[in-house]
Amino acid sequence: QFAYVERTDDEYVAGVAPYYHRVQRVADQLTVIDDIEAGRSDDAIVKLAVYTPGPVAPLAEATLAHFADTQGLDEATVLEDMRRAGLDILPGGGAEVFAPAMRAKLCPEKISGERWLRIHGLAHGMGMRTNCTMLFGHVESWEDRIHHLERLRELEDESPGFVCFIPLAYQPRNNELAAAGPTGEDYLRMISLSRIFLDNIPH
Repeated sequence: QFAYVERTDDEYVAGVAPYYHRVQRVADQLTVIDDIEAGRSDDAIVKLAVYTPGPVAPLAEATLAHFADTQGLDEATVLEDMRRAGLDILPGGGAEVFAPAMRAKLCPEKISGERWLRIHGLAHGMGMRTNCTMLFGHVESWEDRIHHLERLRELEDESPGFVCFIPLAYQPRNNELAAAGPTGEDYLRMISLSRIFLDNIPH
């Protein structure tokens, strides 16, 4: 996975044709974006190519928000377009840590925690399933972690639809935070707390 931070002359959108032979070897699932056509609001916004059985989860929440922003649409419209095109589940990426002060330090360029939660609530209301995540072991506090879990639990109570919670351990290399990352004990504590706290999320 890679991205350009700023627009450049050599950026591109990859079509599906070069990946056909790879897709056929996938054991579980793979979905790819075939084409992106700006300015369209029907179910051809994104053409989903699905080659193996399983849930279709090709687009992160930030991408959906980007489509809404750049095409002048609301998030519900974009989600409904995607659902009709074959989107089954949201992967849950980009949640990081919901606490606003921590999010401003960790990932100010990403959508807000409130917007992330709103998109998931809309998806659940349409009958879609989603995953939820949290990035931990960097510069956040235990209070930040509990606040994050509390917001996920509240959303699941209000609008059920989460399939699983995935705690993502911060990787200390190749980034500017210079944090040490979680210890083995910290990881086990995080898993234990999430299993107890999020008893309304299946996995």
